[in-house]
Amino acid sequence: MKKLYFLTILTCLITISCNQEEDYNNRVFKNYLSSQIELASKKLDETVEGVNEGEYKLGSKEIYSKLILEAEAIYKNNNSKQSEIDLATEKLLKAKDDYFDQMVPFTSSLVAQLNQARILYDNTKEGESEGNVSVGSKAVFLAAINKAQAFLDAGGYTQTELDVVISSFTDAIFAYEAKIIGAYNVPIENSSFELPGSETMDFDLIPGWSFQGNRFNWSQYYATQVGTKKSGVGLLPTTTDADYAIVIGNYTNGVWQRLQETVHPGAIYSLTFDASLRSSPKDWQGIAYETHVLSRLIAFNGTEGDISDITIIEQKSSSLGADENRNDFINISHVYQIPQDQSLITKKLGIQFRTYEEGFDFEKEVWSESETSELWSETWIYIDNVILKRAYN
Repeated sequence: MKKLYFLTILTCLITISCNQEEDYNNRVFKNYLSSQIELASKKLDETVEGVNEGEYKLGSKEIYSKLILEAEAIYKNNNSKQSEIDLATEKLLKAKDDYFDQMVPFTSSLVAQLNQARILYDNTKEGESEGNVSVGSKAVFLAAINKAQAFLDAGGYTQTELDVVISSFTDAIFAYEAKIIGAYNVPIENSSFELPGSETMDFDLIPGWSFQGNRFNWSQYYATQVGTKKSGVGLLPTTTDADYAIVIGNYTNGVWQRLQETVHPGAIYSLTFDASLRSSPKDWQGIAYETHVLSRLIAFNGTEGDISDITIIEQKSSSLGADENRNDFINISHVYQIPQDQSLITKKLGIQFRTYEEGFDFEKEVWSESETSELWSETWIYIDNVILKRAYN
């Protein structure tokens, strides 16, 4: 009797188990379709139609919206079979790709890349010296440039097709850069400040370089007084390379240049320049403060080179001493190791110069021993003959 009871229970358990397995096999899986509908709807809400880069062609949102609604109808239908769910998912994924191809391509990315490539091409020579490339390399690189330009000129491409060309062209640029012997001389506009060819305090007349203005509100008063030294290009009796040098002071935020060079993660940049004291008077107590020159490598986060929207990659400082009677130039070299940060790879590189005196915290714009001390001493310096080179280990 006990055996019969046990067999009856076992039979029931097996029957229940089999029924559960049968029910499981008949289930329709909709979760993936649901997630794709959600993502598609979000994409549709976030995008706009228009003619600018990143916008979508007129009428494309309506087409995509209809396909999303069709997928939703199949999802909500309790009688939909798994094959219908799978087909709806496949159609929605294709619709996503088709909608992406309706986006106005980011042509400016390839234009910027072409500009960068031409600068690189124009500033390298074939040979065996440092900065040269091997014989035949320029012809191969020029062919890659012309191919990318031909694609750009043809028009009618999608962002997907553009991405393929940009990826291939990027490989061509990296391959060419790998053939450079030693360090590459990064082009700097007006690197020795010989233009405009005369003394000026108007930075609109100084090609390549921009002035960040006065550091303090009250310094504008002193900067306008007769006989007060100002930032700009100054004529020197002797310079390290020609006639003119840039002038910056402790009262100012310094000067900067946005280069055509994009940041190369993993590269080593060597910045060399000549600097000299122009003026460093003692303060009201007769104390002479040591003068420092600060250089920075910066990355511009904005496309227009907005100095208020930058990433300071690294900065270094060197002393020029405290003796303003020294009129000689000191050759300064600052070496920067760029981190392997891929977020920097498309950003334009920049150089920034500032000067400050010993004991002054230029980050807080105050003397280090007091948060409220007045800046009684001032210093002005010359910078000349700026050279930037890029290399790899």
